[in-house]
Amino acid sequence: MLRASLVLLSFALTSHWVHAQFLTALETTYFGGVSQAGNMFDIVAINDVRICDLDVHLSSVGPETVAVYAVSAGGSFLGNENNPAAWTLLGMANVMGAGAGNPVPLHLGLGVPIPAGSRHGFYVTCTTGGDLLYTSGASTGSVYASDSNLQVLEGTGNAYPFGFTFSDRVWNGRVYYETGLSGACGLPRPPTEFQLNQATSSLIISGILEPTASEPISQTSLLATLETLECDSVNSGFPFDLVVDAGGVPRAHSILGTHLIDGQTVNIDLASTGVFYWNGGTLPDLTTTTFPANGTTIPFAIPFIFNIAAQMGVVDVSRPSGVALSHAVEYRSVTCSVTEGFEQLTTGSNALPMGWVSPSTTGPSWEVGEGWTPSLSTGPTGASVGSRYAFCETSGSGLSSTFVMETCTMTLPAGGVSLLLFDLSRLGATIGTLQIHMDDGSGTFSDLVGSYSGPDPSLTQGGIEWTHEAIPITPSGSQVAFRWTYTSMGGYTGDIAIDAIELQ
Repeated sequence: MLRASLVLLSFALTSHWVHAQFLTALETTYFGGVSQAGNMFDIVAINDVRICDLDVHLSSVGPETVAVYAVSAGGSFLGNENNPAAWTLLGMANVMGAGAGNPVPLHLGLGVPIPAGSRHGFYVTCTTGGDLLYTSGASTGSVYASDSNLQVLEGTGNAYPFGFTFSDRVWNGRVYYETGLSGACGLPRPPTEFQLNQATSSLIISGILEPTASEPISQTSLLATLETLECDSVNSGFPFDLVVDAGGVPRAHSILGTHLIDGQTVNIDLASTGVFYWNGGTLPDLTTTTFPANGTTIPFAIPFIFNIAAQMGVVDVSRPSGVALSHAVEYRSVTCSVTEGFEQLTTGSNALPMGWVSPSTTGPSWEVGEGWTPSLSTGPTGASVGSRYAFCETSGSGLSSTFVMETCTMTLPAGGVSLLLFDLSRLGATIGTLQIHMDDGSGTFSDLVGSYSGPDPSLTQGGIEWTHEAIPITPSGSQVAFRWTYTSMGGYTGDIAIDAIELQ
C-alpha cells in the first residue's frame, strides 16, 4: 500500500514519460449526412506509403463489426464494385459505435503498400446490420483530402456485401500511414490516450457508456441537474482515492504526456491549483479509505457554472505500479440559452444545444450542418454566421414529414426582451412550411407569426442564401421557450435551415 502511494506521488512530482513512434493521419471529414453499410474509395500515393489503420464513422452507438477489404491486384475499386473475387479481406474489427461526429478506431494493423504514383481501392463496410456515415460528394474519383504523401478520393456508398452502389460519396474517417513500402507499422495513436476503465478501477458519470481511449467520459447538463459519479472495483477492502480537478478538464496523453511505470495514463493534472482528493489532504492517499464491497455512488448537483474532472485510483498489488487507474470523467454545468449559433455542436442528427429537445422519438429531427446540406439543389452552401447551422434533411423523410425542435426554458433578463432574431434559409423547389411558437411560462405554445411557406424567391445557392428575420414578442412572464416546427412537402429539395438565433 505504501509503495502504491509513493509511486503515484512520485509520478505527480517527477512525471514518467513514455515515448513511441506514432503514425501520420489524414482525415477526410466527419460531416456525415447520409449512410449505407459501406464505402469504396481509392487512395493515391504521392510518395511510397504503407496504409496502416483506419478510423471510421458509425451511425450507431453500440457494438458493430467492420470489415476492411483491398483490391487484390492493386488499382482502383472502379469496375470491381460487385465482384467479391477482386478483393482481399484485410481484417475485421469488433468495435463500439460512438454515433454521429465521433471517430471509431479499428486497430487492425493493415500494412498495405502503395508505390508512389499508384492508387489502391479499399472497401470499408459494416457486416452486422449497421451503417457507416458518409457525405455526398461532387464527383467520384476527384480528390477530397490530401497531404504531401497521399490523396483520398471520392468514392461510392455500397450495400453489404458488394451490393448496390451510390456514386459521388465521401468516405468519413482517418487514414493512418507511414512512408516507405516496407517495415512494420507503428502505433496509430498513443495506446492509452485516456486510461480505460478496468475491473479493479472503474469510474463513470451518470451511467454514460465508456468511449474509446481517445476521449474522456463526458457529461454536460443544465444547472442543478442531479448527476452521479459511480465508482466500482473488484478489489473491495483495498484503499482507494478519487482525484478531482475543480475548474479543469481531463488531460489527454498527447497534452500531459505522462504514464505510470506500467503504462497506465494519469489524465488529471495533479499540479493544478484546483485539485483536491476524496480522502482529504494535498496529496493522493492510498493508505486509508477502503473500497466498499458494493461500490459507491456519489450524487451531486451543481447550481452554478462549473467544470470538474475526476479519476480514481485503487490499490492493486498485482500491478508494477501498485495502483489501478480508472477512465477519466469530465462534467460541465451550463445555463439554458435560447441564443444559439450552433458552432459548438457536432454535426449530425439530434446534435441539439443543451436542454433543447426533439419531442418526437420516431419522426425526423432537426440536425446540425456544415457547408452544403447532403442534398443537391436545396439548402444553403454554408452558415450565415460562423460555420454551422440547424437544418431539416428531407431526403427519404416521406411525402410529408414534421420536424420539431424545442428550446429549453430561459429565465429572461431584467427588462425582458422584445425581439426574436434569427437567420432563415428557404432554398429548394419543395420547401414546406415553418411555424414558430412561444411558451411564455404558461406551459402552452402559441403561434408567433403565422408561417413561412415555400421557397424564398429572393435566395439563390451561391448567392444570397439567408434572410434576417425579426419577430416581435411580448412574454407575459419571466420565462420563455420556443418551438420550431417544419412540415416538409416531400422530396429531397425541401431542406430548410436556421442560424444565429438571438433574443433582444
